[in-house]
Amino acid sequence: MLFALTLMGTLGIGVGLFLGEVRTRGLQKDAAALRRTSDMLTKIAAATEHSERAVVITDRDGRIEWVNKAYTHLLGLAPKAAVGRPWTILMEGEPANDVIEGQRRLERLAANPLGGIDILARTAWGRPLWLRVRARHAVVCSAERTGYVIVAIDITETKRTRETAEAEHELLKAVIEVLPAWVFWKGLDGRYLGCNSAYARRFGIEDPTALIGKSVDALEVPDHIKELAVASDREILEAGRSVRNARLQVIVPDGRVMHVLSNKVPFYDAQGTMKGIVGAVTDITPLVEAHNQVLELQQRYDLALGCAGVGVWDWQLDDESLYLSPGWKQILGYADSELRSSPATWLDLLHDSDRPGMRRKVRELLCMRSSDGALEQRLRHRDGGYRWVLVRARSVASDARSVRRIVGTITDISEIKREQSEAAQARRLQAIGQLAAGVAHEVNTPAQFVGDNLRFLADSVGNFTAIIGGIRSRIREAGQLSAEAASALLAANDFEYLEAECPKAAAQSLEGMARISKIIRALKQLAHPGQERLPTDVNDVIKSAVTVSANEWKYVATVEADLDEKLPCVLATPGELHQVLVNILVNAAHAIESAASIGDGLPGVILVTSRWAGDAVELRVTDNGCGIPEEIRRRIFEPFFTTKAVGRGTGQGLALVHNIISQHGGSIGVESEVGRGTTFIIRLPLQPPLAKAVGE
Repeated sequence: MLFALTLMGTLGIGVGLFLGEVRTRGLQKDAAALRRTSDMLTKIAAATEHSERAVVITDRDGRIEWVNKAYTHLLGLAPKAAVGRPWTILMEGEPANDVIEGQRRLERLAANPLGGIDILARTAWGRPLWLRVRARHAVVCSAERTGYVIVAIDITETKRTRETAEAEHELLKAVIEVLPAWVFWKGLDGRYLGCNSAYARRFGIEDPTALIGKSVDALEVPDHIKELAVASDREILEAGRSVRNARLQVIVPDGRVMHVLSNKVPFYDAQGTMKGIVGAVTDITPLVEAHNQVLELQQRYDLALGCAGVGVWDWQLDDESLYLSPGWKQILGYADSELRSSPATWLDLLHDSDRPGMRRKVRELLCMRSSDGALEQRLRHRDGGYRWVLVRARSVASDARSVRRIVGTITDISEIKREQSEAAQARRLQAIGQLAAGVAHEVNTPAQFVGDNLRFLADSVGNFTAIIGGIRSRIREAGQLSAEAASALLAANDFEYLEAECPKAAAQSLEGMARISKIIRALKQLAHPGQERLPTDVNDVIKSAVTVSANEWKYVATVEADLDEKLPCVLATPGELHQVLVNILVNAAHAIESAASIGDGLPGVILVTSRWAGDAVELRVTDNGCGIPEEIRRRIFEPFFTTKAVGRGTGQGLALVHNIISQHGGSIGVESEVGRGTTFIIRLPLQPPLAKAVGE
């Protein structure tokens, strides 16, 4: 009793107000009833004071008479501030002082004390929270209803958790519904626990819930499919293994074949206990049909390209994979299965001389200096020989800064190259024919004085023979030869003259023969039909070209050479490079001749220079001729374009020059000013090891 009174003292005003309210209502109780009521309140207070649940005692109108500590802690309202106010004061959306409505709600709650309701409340400092509220009638010992006992539990976190779970559940349902697959889940007994609408509709069922509790026997599918489904379910449940991407063919009632992809996995509860199977079946019939159509089209495409001598290749840079079509392999005499599609295969078949050009073109595509391109190269045929092919390439950019793919074709141009070689040889012979008169003159001059010298030497031999014969005769007759006799003998045969002129004649003859040999070597180099690229000394080619073209320039200009003696070799076809320089020198001579006819009065000069320029050799041929007008400068490398008079130019010279330099992986440019002259600039790449050394 002392403990109860102590608690009542702690509750203070709450109990006092309660007793005061009892008195104000005019209730007259005898002393025994009052003690029993006080006893009951004391017990209630003692029982609920330290409860974790908020407890509120109200009068019959729903006004608060007493609250426990949990109420104050939960809602932030002290007992003094709560007593005498409607119990709905802190409830969200409720009229704070609507006593009548509060009393009606309490009565409804008390009528079902085990039910309770969830209401949204707000603490004294404004924080919202959800409460589970239950109410009972407060009855004194005389069985009279004096008010209500309200118990409130904070279910905010539970409510949030439930709402989150419900939201996630709804989201999961929505995801399952929109999936382009037939999704289902079964229990351990093999019966359906649920499915999405797509799965149900596939089997003619409108309501997905209609399948719950049924087995696969409820579906209208062939028996072998049912047996296969049951067997795979049993395997998953017994072994706990998943079935991934199992491809099945199903014959539907109308006779069509349906291709499906089946995936099944076991699912478990929070304790790790297997509860059943989740499955997803995807109809891949359109994909399979499209794939088959693509394969058929690709086969037709490859067949057509193969018949046309064209092969296709596709290089994926992400994984370094290279597709080589059957037509690509057929060009080199291989069946599709005989060559592995890879970059290594291509490099292994590529001619060593063509690798630098291949690397350079790939580098240009990767660095996005160009989006497409073409180059000629040789690939090893199955018979051991090489075939010329034209490689076309186009880069596919993933963004503005990188390339992710390069695709292209190859075409067998071996026959074209053979014809080009024959045509080039014919052009070289034509060039020799055009230069023949000048070359003949160049050979004729030294040949004439060599002949004259030889005749002089032949006559001189007779004189020497006479001198020697006279000396022998005198010695045989007299046994000796006096000085006077020897002098007379030498004077009679012009020995002093022969002694002075014979060495000169021999030296001139040797010089003439050297000049003739030089011209012949230059002609042989120009006419050489070889196509093999060899390490070539460009300076030697320049000197030879100057010699051959001498008759074209010697009457209108002088040729000056400024050659780098340390110039490294380039990988080139000497005859083709020789033809390039001859054509440019002849053009320079003609330009100077045209300028002279205009009457500028300047002496003609052709300057040929060679320099080592980084990873290339640079040649420049400069003349002080008439120059090239800007409006035609961009067309000078076009086939059949010429500004020369009829019969003097075919328009093939510079076009041929451009083609040869391009095939060597180099470049040719022109700088010109009308009335001042023209400079042709040729750059030829060095051999890869040397170019690398220069870069280092």
